[in-house]
Formats: sequence, structure tokens, C-alpha cells
Amino acid sequence: MNNYELTVILNPNLSEGDVEKIGRELSALLTSHGATTIFNIRTERRALAYSIRKYREGTYVFIDFQAPPTLPEKVRRDLLHREEILRLAFFRLPELKTNETQAASVPPGKGEKKNE
Repeated sequence: MNNYELTVILNPNLSEGDVEKIGRELSALLTSHGATTIFNIRTERRALAYSIRKYREGTYVFIDFQAPPTLPEKVRRDLLHREEILRLAFFRLPELKTNETQAASVPPGKGEKKNE
């Protein structure tokens, strides 16, 4: 399983209720395609670097989740036909290290301070 972030730019004319509904739909779509864990869903309104379909700003939806490597392409195919989505992108996030993994990666005797 890999960690991913789905970033979707929505039409800025949508109401907050519509944005929340789309966020829930995206979450349900991800789980239906095999995402095991959805960590975080956040939204914000930002100005765009360049106009997209004559819009100068958009509503961004960010969803962090864990899924198999085949999921992004399947979800992309399902989302490209939606008119309210201006752009979408998947980003693979680095693996999160736990304390056990970090402790195991430091060889014995290294990382300890010497008292002189």
C-alpha cells in the first residue's frame, strides 16, 4: 500500500454544501476502488496561477489516503467526465516512519552521546 494525496480543483461557483457533498463522493469513490484508509480531507479557496476555463480562482479539495498502486488511474478515469472538476492530480507521499522503524535503522552505539 502507498500513501497518496488527491488534489482536485473545483468550480469556484459551487456552494459550500456542494463542495462538502463532492468531498464525500470522492471519499466514497476512493474506498470503493480499494483505498483502505482516508487520513484527512480539507478544502480551501485559492487564486489560480493561470485561468482554467475562464476561472481565476478555484476551490481545492485535498484528500490523503492509503491505497494500492493501481487506484489512481482507475479513479482518474471515473472523475475526468465531471464538469465541476477543473483539474485533478494524484501525488504519492513518502512513507511515514514509526518510532520502531527509526530505532531499528540506527545501528547500535550510533546516535548515543559519549560522556567524556
